[in-house]
Amino acid sequence: MLENEYSQRVADRLKASGLSGDADAEREAGAQVMRETEQQIYRQLTDEVLALRLSENGSRLHHS
Repeated sequence: MLENEYSQRVADRLKASGLSGDADAEREAGAQVMRETEQQIYRQLTDEVLALRLSENGSRLHHS
């Protein structure tokens, strides 16, 4: 994730909850944004690996 995207997502989250300028809230919002980003990345990688495995297994089934 680009640094400015991360900062913007954190700022948006703080503004929506009325906590702009609250250092504790900023730390928590930052951690939440990072967890969400990690989940998105892991999900995408999982989908790619599963698609690759499915195509490999599918081609083996057709050659049997």
